[in-house]
This record gives sequence, C-alpha cells and structure tokens, in this order.
Amino acid sequence: MADTVDTLTEGKQNKIFDLKQGFFRPTEGQNNDMGICTDRGKFYLAVKVNNEWRFTEIKQSRSL
Repeated sequence: MADTVDTLTEGKQNKIFDLKQGFFRPTEGQNNDMGICTDRGKFYLAVKVNNEWRFTEIKQSRSL
C-alpha cells in the first residue's frame, strides 16, 4: 500500500500567526494557516486543515 502526502497548495498566508498562549480555537484562522502556540511549557506547530487545527509538539527547537 502506497503512502500518501497531503500538500497545502490552496491559499496563501502572509506571515505565521503570532505566538499564542494555549491552543488555537476552531474559529481562528483559515484553512492552510500555520501558527505556533505554547501550553504548559511546551511549544506546538499548528496547521489548520479542513477547518480544524492540527498540532505537533516542537521538541528540537532550542532558541524558540
């Protein structure tokens, strides 16, 4: 079975969202937007896909 990769090809974001304390709400941003948020001392990269924010922890960033 082949792996698939979804690409963010629609839309354009002029800049990444400002750092936010807590997670983004579903009403914030547009599809394909990206941002960084922090919760309980951890940093997360967020991408909005299909009207829903997806988060992944940023573990290797030392100067963030």
